[in-house]
Amino acid sequence: MKKTYDHERRNLIISKLWEQQGNRCALSGERRGMMDAHEWLVPRNAYPFPSKQNKIFTEINMIVISRAEHLSNPILRDYRCAKYKLQWYNPEQIEEWLQSLNLRTGQTFKQWIEYKEHILKIPKEQQIKL
Repeated sequence: MKKTYDHERRNLIISKLWEQQGNRCALSGERRGMMDAHEWLVPRNAYPFPSKQNKIFTEINMIVISRAEHLSNPILRDYRCAKYKLQWYNPEQIEEWLQSLNLRTGQTFKQWIEYKEHILKIPKEQQIKL
């Protein structure tokens, strides 16, 4: 039998996040329409083997957002997700989780933020302070 990720576990995390977010999109505040679960820091394609994807299905890495937000500019969307998640987790917690994955990129959370800010041309006074 082919191994896949744990759908039940992923759905439990989504339910918990949805409740934590007040039953609304974490980015727009929208309550109606299609909502999607999104892995904002480490996407599923970073772990091409479904049996290993359980590592990325965590409250740190997942967020529930509207379909419109999910389909928006991915760099801006994920930067906004980071800003939202930093309300719940400190940068050290996110970094510790990220390093536990042993990804080949070796990119730190700080480097990830700086890259997004550079691409998006975020003014220094509006950048995330880590």
